[in-house]
Amino acid sequence: MIYKKHKNLCTGAFLKLLIFGLMLSVLAVQASDCEQYVIIGGQVLNKEHGNPIDEHPVFVTSEISGYDRASIFLELRTNEEGYFYDTIFTQNNNGALKVFTFDYLDQEIDTIVHFRFMNVCSNTLLANFEILMPFQLEQLHARFTQYQISPSDRFKYQFIDQTQNEHIISWQWNFGDGSISTQQNPSH
Repeated sequence: MIYKKHKNLCTGAFLKLLIFGLMLSVLAVQASDCEQYVIIGGQVLNKEHGNPIDEHPVFVTSEISGYDRASIFLELRTNEEGYFYDTIFTQNNNGALKVFTFDYLDQEIDTIVHFRFMNVCSNTLLANFEILMPFQLEQLHARFTQYQISPSDRFKYQFIDQTQNEHIISWQWNFGDGSISTQQNPSH
């Protein structure tokens, strides 16, 4: 009785494996009829500050060129969130792509990503980069107004900062007579 029950389990497992193999064969036939493509994408961030780097070039090249392999060279640009992406159509069943960019010192930062089409028509590859890049904000233009505090004291003024920029974290006013202030709206 135990042997028979064990034998049925083995037969059931074999049938499941056979059905799974047939399903894979059907998928392989279906996959070979499709156009193969690789979606390459990633993000470029500032290593020091963590902000995305906008309009930064990222290059994609084929890592290995052989007799039947087409050469690939793409120049992509990051968007305002630091992302880049493209679709590469290929007849190769496998391969490798070199994805690289440069930091502000012109040092190359790269990675190799591999693809293989096994019963699928597409591969999605990610290549993220953190690079050294000076944090560049919009150039600040100091704007301020001043008014005389009291008509009786013509040398006492209130200064009002009117600079429009959300990234200002400190102020330093130099009045030219040796005194300075770090207040946003000082009087002198």
